[in-house]
Amino acid sequence: LYYVVMDLLSAKIHQISKLDIRKVMSSAKGENCQIELPGCCHDPETTVFAHLSSKRITGGGMGTKGKPIGSYACNRCHDVIDGRVNTDLDPNWVWERELEGCVRTVALLMDKGILAVS
Repeated sequence: LYYVVMDLLSAKIHQISKLDIRKVMSSAKGENCQIELPGCCHDPETTVFAHLSSKRITGGGMGTKGKPIGSYACNRCHDVIDGRVNTDLDPNWVWERELEGCVRTVALLMDKGILAVS
């Protein structure tokens, strides 16, 4: 089900202009982390838009970001999902948290009028 929803959503998202992508990226400023892993710093000042880590879905790769599909993430959660920090957390559980954060972030972007699916 997740992949069906993401395929439909990404089909529309790929048409977003660079200006709209900047709106998505800058919209994270001051927002709460939507991933909230153990050790989450809960500091909105460190929140950024963290691209979904599955390059297969977002079309990114080393040095590229792909489609603007991701989560609002504090610096600690972002470090974990990007693999910059070693952790004992189950990778599948972290992936689930990242996906849940992505869904919550998409809802927030829709509420802000930054993202619309037609």
